[in-house]
Amino acid sequence: VLAGPGVVAAQDLRVTLERGAVVAADASRVEVRWTVTNAGSRTAQLLRWQTPLEGLRSNMFTVRCNGVEVAYLGPLVKRSRPSAADYVALPAGRPRSATLDLAAAYAFRGPTCTIEWRGRLMDVVDGAAPPASGPPRAWRRVELQAETVTLDLTADGAGATVGCSAQQTTI
Repeated sequence: VLAGPGVVAAQDLRVTLERGAVVAADASRVEVRWTVTNAGSRTAQLLRWQTPLEGLRSNMFTVRCNGVEVAYLGPLVKRSRPSAADYVALPAGRPRSATLDLAAAYAFRGPTCTIEWRGRLMDVVDGAAPPASGPPRAWRRVELQAETVTLDLTADGAGATVGCSAQQTTI
């Protein structure tokens, strides 16, 4: 995928999902660490919406326990147009991370659970400054895949890596 003016190439973005420092066997706390890295040569602006960078405000993960998808119990936020404050700068070569306790929003039922990030960055643009507020414009969505984290909630579970890929669309 080639990037034109104002567009960040999808292949320049990497997302990882890892088991967090705290995972309780009773599923009262299930931490994951999500990291996005800009492997490109220029700063990108990333809309935080529906990413861990804004916390748990949408159903952004697929959680399966014993092969069955579990319910998302957290908030679902509706919004108007984004402002500059809704974007975060992602400098070239630099990561941004967030650690979330998924037990606060998902109904974990062990013993074996998998966690996948749904893989959508809603808007990613090139530039040191976020897009100016004003009339609507086409969003530059980027679809990414991160590792699947597998947890054994009967013991001290560990994560497993399954690879990643990227796809970019403009809507």
